[in-house]
Amino acid sequence: RDEPFDQFVEKQLAGDERLAGPPRNLDEQDYLVATSYLRLGPRDNAAGLFNEQERARAELLADLTETTASAFLGLTMACCRCHDHKTDPLSHADHYRLRAFFAATQYADDLPIDLAGEQTAIQEHNQKLDEEIQKNQKSIDEVASAVLKRQPSKVNDKKVKDLMDADERDQVHRAEAAIQSLKQRKRNFTKGLVMHDQAEPIPPTHVLAGGDHKSPREQVEPGFPTVLFPRSPTIAKPPNPTSSGRRLTLARWIASPENPWTARVIVNRIWQNYFGQGIVLTPNDFGVTGASPTHPELLDYLAMELMESGWSLKHVHRIIVDSSTYRQQAISDTVPSEATVRVTLRTQLRRKSAEQLRDSLLHVSGLLQDKGGGAPVWPALDEATLAANPAVLDDNETKTKGWYPSPESDQTVRSLYLIQKRTIRIPWLETFDLPENAVSCGRRESSLVAPQSLAMMNGKLALQAAEQIAQTIADEQQPYPSDPIAQAFRKILSRNPQSDERAACTLFLESRTLTELCLVLLNTNEFAFVD
Repeated sequence: RDEPFDQFVEKQLAGDERLAGPPRNLDEQDYLVATSYLRLGPRDNAAGLFNEQERARAELLADLTETTASAFLGLTMACCRCHDHKTDPLSHADHYRLRAFFAATQYADDLPIDLAGEQTAIQEHNQKLDEEIQKNQKSIDEVASAVLKRQPSKVNDKKVKDLMDADERDQVHRAEAAIQSLKQRKRNFTKGLVMHDQAEPIPPTHVLAGGDHKSPREQVEPGFPTVLFPRSPTIAKPPNPTSSGRRLTLARWIASPENPWTARVIVNRIWQNYFGQGIVLTPNDFGVTGASPTHPELLDYLAMELMESGWSLKHVHRIIVDSSTYRQQAISDTVPSEATVRVTLRTQLRRKSAEQLRDSLLHVSGLLQDKGGGAPVWPALDEATLAANPAVLDDNETKTKGWYPSPESDQTVRSLYLIQKRTIRIPWLETFDLPENAVSCGRRESSLVAPQSLAMMNGKLALQAAEQIAQTIADEQQPYPSDPIAQAFRKILSRNPQSDERAACTLFLESRTLTELCLVLLNTNEFAFVD
């Protein structure tokens, strides 16, 4: 929809503060759902058992502060959690000034996110059922009262039932069954992993000596990096009357022309996605220890285009893909007078990311499910992985720590839908450089190591894909036989084989199966790498 990036930032950081009541439409519902960004930090469910709520709260706020700074501003606030930044002009207090914007933020597990009309319908539906439940409960109480009048004594419910005659017991049984049935008909509100602000007073924010939550020092108010913005900002009064307005103030500053970082950071990320590396090679660090921009004028130009277009990311995408830089390719003519070689970032080979490679295997094999939205999928983990993470096996009533693999028939969805936990990386994806889940990843690292070859040659996923492709080709041979080599190339590499490739494949199939040929093609650089 080309939603303006400044609105996107507001949704992530302060969507709940934009609403004066329950969401009235899907756009407003998005404002609540988007605050899930605030929930992606660490949450220690067992902290209360050991009286460590303050420690868990400090960890959450530190992670939220540092992730927001690196993701939106390209600033390494983690470096000044314990002391003044060693290289950048960021003070120890700057970390806690930024953290103060989140001081009132709390989990909102019980907050309904249904549309206002739906919430009203649910309330009215449940109210009618509650009235029927009360009527049946009154009937039970009247019978119990009559029994106690006949035989007055202090007895529990079980003994009261023992004193009832057959008709009374039958009446109570029918009323209890009706109550159970009515309760089952009650509708639940839709809940989400969202955040909101607690009611006043807002807890004070103190600078923590050495980052230790047990060593508070001077109190600080919400503020931006003092090197450019030494004064405390005026906190906006949000549409939501129960919220503090602090996060909305932060969000509006982050995506404002006065802030020199945000526009440059996001256009750099866009450039990186097209070319494999950004104009600034360290996308989460625009500071002194980060890399200097290779083309600072280009970075400024794209940032200005973003802001002047109303923060339209599509506008920036269009500028890049329409440029001659993006459209260049490696050309080498044999005629000396016309020889040209254009070598740019565009022509560097890049291996697909872990998720892209997995999704590609499922796609070319026809196994990929056409899933759009819905519940996430729990991937199957081997016993060794689970045993290496004992906390995962520490199950409880709310099922927050267990691992519950989905049926095998549900597993072939896009990697986007796979459950991941901060402490566990899915082994197959980890082999192909899936980043740590505990911190913000500005740029994927790419390695070439032996386990990757083993996973592609011998792993269950690659073998499953090869078998499915071969079976599909075999099925397509009926009733009119066609060229299986060409079909394999078209399905896997989206092209026909060249003459030398066809000859090699023909020789290969004299002693090998079509499944093995498909597996070989899945292991080519052409499949795994992007030019």
